[in-house]
Amino acid sequence: MAEGAANLMKTFYLAGSSKKREMFAGLANQLTEYGLRWFADWNWTKLILAEVDDPTRITGNIAGDVSAAIGCDVFILYTGPDDSRSMSWAEFGARLGQHKEAHVITNGYQDVFWKHPCVRTHETWEDFLEWLTSDHNLGLRRLRSFD
Repeated sequence: MAEGAANLMKTFYLAGSSKKREMFAGLANQLTEYGLRWFADWNWTKLILAEVDDPTRITGNIAGDVSAAIGCDVFILYTGPDDSRSMSWAEFGARLGQHKEAHVITNGYQDVFWKHPCVRTHETWEDFLEWLTSDHNLGLRRLRSFD
């Protein structure tokens, strides 16, 4: 576990383009080094790409994604100007619909939804990790809910 990480085993869900699944698997590994774990072991980066788009399995995949997005302690939407956001936006909307905090890694992408009171933006992944491990806002030790 990384230095300064709280030993709370909080859960996370990382939403983003399935076209970048290898990158997201690496980012998720960084989160597990900080003591977090995928919500209910719903690690979509391990799904075979053909399964993600298979019409016979898509309903179960969507249900798992939305459930994880709502139920996790730390929700992260990783986006940027070149990403497709179709499913990620559904997960993001489900999270906001429950009035729960959503972290958005913007990578310079601007959107009106970043103004929502439940959204906390971070310019880069490194900025998010700094927030996650910071003492000034208690990072992992205090995760906000807007309920």
